[in-house]
Amino acid sequence: MAQYNVYRGSAVPGFSVPATLSSLDDVNDIQPFLTNLIQTGQIKPTANTYYPIHFAPGISITQGGGASCSVFCAYHGTIDISSLNVGTKYLYYGVVPDQGGSCAGGCGSDPSEVNNMFSVASHELAEAATDAAVGVATANASPLAWYDSTNGEIGDICNAQQGTTVGGDGVTYVIQTIWSNSANACVASGPAPKTTTTAVVKKTTTTAAVVRLPLLPLSRLPLLPLSRLPLLLSRPLLPLAPVPTASVLLVLL
Repeated sequence: MAQYNVYRGSAVPGFSVPATLSSLDDVNDIQPFLTNLIQTGQIKPTANTYYPIHFAPGISITQGGGASCSVFCAYHGTIDISSLNVGTKYLYYGVVPDQGGSCAGGCGSDPSEVNNMFSVASHELAEAATDAAVGVATANASPLAWYDSTNGEIGDICNAQQGTTVGGDGVTYVIQTIWSNSANACVASGPAPKTTTTAVVKKTTTTAAVVRLPLLPLSRLPLLPLSRLPLLLSRPLLPLAPVPTASVLLVLL
């Protein structure tokens, strides 16, 4: 994702909270929950943080009238927290339901539910990095960023197309491919590293010294297939927004 000025981020340890409800709504439950975490000092959002919430099996979620596993597999959103005076205007978050139960097989083609969860989560992570404030956009203008009025966001264009990537820990993960403007295709990774050979002639001798300069490979955000709620807005492709650094909030409700 270097073509979009998105590079490898970092993560902080997550934490879990006990289950209290088996049915949650985005506006009535999830957003107030996140706001409370800010007010109690449990999270400290910045313009470059993203908080994905992973839910335990058996918890259903509604957003905009649609239900998890029947209308969407996951989504990312935005909360205007300017009134909290915490130094940043928005909180960026993701909602990732458990991929078993009624979601099994409908949110990814991999036989492993965990791999399909990686796929779904990577889809939202990539979109949160390239279209962070989509949740508060009301027109074809800022704060919208990477968005295509026909196909949606960078992951929607490649929805359900899985690939793999090697993480910083050396482990291979299933992810969803994302749209590459430069390749004009859905890709799971950037181009292979290139090697440039340069001949340098030393002034004091007639010997040619050959220097190999490997170019840095693209650092990418993993992405996976996700069936997401379409936005009820018709919007053209817009410029990219700044990329949030991944901050992991693991909530097992």
